[in-house]
Amino acid sequence: MAQAPTQPDDDPQAAVSKYANRQRGPRTRRNGEGTLYEFTRTLSSGRVSTSWRAKRRVAIGGRTIRGAGQGPTSEAALDSLERNLLKQRVAFGELSADVLRLDEGPQARTVAQCIADWMATKTDLSDERRSGYEAKIRNYLLPAFGAKPVRLLDGEELKDYFLTTLPNIRKPNGEPYLKSTARRQVCFILHATLEQAVKHRHLNVNPLDVVDAPKRDKRTKKQERTLNRAAQWVPQHLLELIQGQEDEARWMFAFYGRRQSEVLGLTDECIVPRARAGEPGKVVIQQQLLHRSAKYGYGEYDSRARRWACGRQADRCPEKIGRGEFYFKDVLKTEDGDREVPLVEPFYTAVMEHIERQRAFRESEAFVPLDGDERFGRLLFTSRHGTPKRHQNDRAAWHKLLDDAEVPTALRLHDARHLAATMLFEMGVQPEKIMLIMGWSPQTLQEMLKNYAHPSSDILRVDMEAYGRRIMPGRGRSS
Repeated sequence: MAQAPTQPDDDPQAAVSKYANRQRGPRTRRNGEGTLYEFTRTLSSGRVSTSWRAKRRVAIGGRTIRGAGQGPTSEAALDSLERNLLKQRVAFGELSADVLRLDEGPQARTVAQCIADWMATKTDLSDERRSGYEAKIRNYLLPAFGAKPVRLLDGEELKDYFLTTLPNIRKPNGEPYLKSTARRQVCFILHATLEQAVKHRHLNVNPLDVVDAPKRDKRTKKQERTLNRAAQWVPQHLLELIQGQEDEARWMFAFYGRRQSEVLGLTDECIVPRARAGEPGKVVIQQQLLHRSAKYGYGEYDSRARRWACGRQADRCPEKIGRGEFYFKDVLKTEDGDREVPLVEPFYTAVMEHIERQRAFRESEAFVPLDGDERFGRLLFTSRHGTPKRHQNDRAAWHKLLDDAEVPTALRLHDARHLAATMLFEMGVQPEKIMLIMGWSPQTLQEMLKNYAHPSSDILRVDMEAYGRRIMPGRGRSS
């Protein structure tokens, strides 16, 4: 390729990259070709590598896109730039995917096959996350795109699905099946699948690159006010109602900011009695109780009706694969979260009374714990038979408690953590201490405060009154 005259637009002496081991040559501009320059970098082996980079801004899909390409020569960099711009035009629907000349084999690869390829690489997923991925794939991706050749996916089609169709898949009562966080996860699964398809040459460009992921739903001002008002009276009202009852300690832990799986996984050794009177005990969060479901083995799944052919739960499928079982997970949801929290009054007394009742129950004939892990025999919260308490039964008990207490606000069990964080925040507890109490990581502290804490103007009163006295010391005072 004949090169046009170049025009330097950088001082060669000053053309040093922000990276310490890179040095860039002077930029040159070609007619209609954008920016082209040579650069060098020192590799870890000590060898100096020389490459070329080309950049150009173009209008694609009604937007200005900056394309880039890189190669060992100036010609290779320009060729890479042109191919990347071509991919962008295909992604925006300006050109057909045929212009990228995929081989016949990759052209026939379906979305379902690509998803299966991607899932096969996810060997490190926990059981609960894998189950969640599989459900979203089964319900929302395969029915919409599974049989379609992956090369025929269109950016506008995907945009319409994620921003319009998916939010409007609703339950009989009108509620959406998926909230924003779940819709974002569906989008993530497909995006990661298509990225792998590009890597394996089943696809040349990821059409989801031009689609914005669904935004997280933000709480409305009304919802924030509702939670803020609930924090002022619901915890006190509920705990007063159940004082001295068998499940008092269970719901105390909910308002202690503990997650459901952490509470249901508490065993005797998780409670450290106080060393002397007047001191607190400790609750040590070292495990979670989880449940692994069996898999369906009978018939096909009906994605429209959202049910399997047998019409039963997986554990009762006549040809189930595996079996449902409880198990302990010794890894916290947040590794950086503190594992120990002081167990203070009146929580301490309620918990110790519950432990005594549970130990007496273990001596009765009604107590029949699960075999296997010996910790099953030391659980603090169990069913009336001594088996681990199912999460759905625990949530049902929570909603019954709210109904019995005539709480007018619909609250999830997990909302007890919201209320605990809100109360701590409004009491003026430092965010770093709230982080330790709630088991959050430092990296997500600010985001968690946005999600969980909903301060009212009352917490600013003292500071604003002091500010008013400082800036207008004589105003508003009686003579």
